[in-house]
Amino acid sequence: MGRSLIKYVIQKIAHGTLVEEYKRGYPRLAAFVASDPSFAIARRFSYLHARNVLYRQDRLADLEAQLQELDENEQTQWYLSSRRDDGNSLRAQLLSRLGDELREYENALFSHLRVHTLPSPSSRAKENVQTWMNQYKPLVKSEADFILKSDLLTLDSTEDRGRFDEIIERAVERVLPRNLGYRLLSSKETRVMTSDQNVHIYKPGRLRMLSRVVVTLVVVALLLVPILVLYNVHTSLRRFLTIIFSILGFAFIVCLTTKARKVEIFTATAAYGAVLVVFVAQSA
Repeated sequence: MGRSLIKYVIQKIAHGTLVEEYKRGYPRLAAFVASDPSFAIARRFSYLHARNVLYRQDRLADLEAQLQELDENEQTQWYLSSRRDDGNSLRAQLLSRLGDELREYENALFSHLRVHTLPSPSSRAKENVQTWMNQYKPLVKSEADFILKSDLLTLDSTEDRGRFDEIIERAVERVLPRNLGYRLLSSKETRVMTSDQNVHIYKPGRLRMLSRVVVTLVVVALLLVPILVLYNVHTSLRRFLTIIFSILGFAFIVCLTTKARKVEIFTATAAYGAVLVVFVAQSA
């Protein structure tokens, strides 16, 4: 694992124990996963959740059909009009089973919903975990192959980490000199958190702060550059084309580098376009 391939944050976990000090195997893998929220990657098991829901659903459908059949074949109207005096013991047993099956079905549904709504790991986080596991091989191959599956989820849902953060991280690693990029995102404390010389440790929050700074500069550029162009262009056609391409560029940048929802992309693009239109109207 080269330094230019993976530079990630490994924080000290409980009692200050280094990841490398844990026994190789599940203990060391658990210490690594617990060291940073982005490493908390697990299988989603979407197929198994779907199979479980379908199985419980059909069991309920079977009980539903049995209950309807019992009700339709009931000869004593009083039994259908009173639960307390219902003399059909099969119906009571069936309704008891029905309650248990409904609870199991609801548990399966909401479990599937909770797992389905958890975010997928970023390609960078998956790459970091996979590269670490390939080097240290904490598990036997058959048990380590979970990281190669496509139905992965992450428990790191507290941060708004989008594609732009990954672009910034890769740019720091590949564009800046190695020591400069490492020192920019690390601190004296984080540089001694692991004994592995191939692992670069980032101080939590520095990458996010750098990403925010770059985003701020990009936003300012997206506003100022079109305004400067519009200020120096006087024909209506050129101004119209400048506005169109600026709005398209802004929308694509927001769409490709953030996790903004469709309504947020629409709102931001509309506001951006309004600023340019107002400038043209006032400078006409």
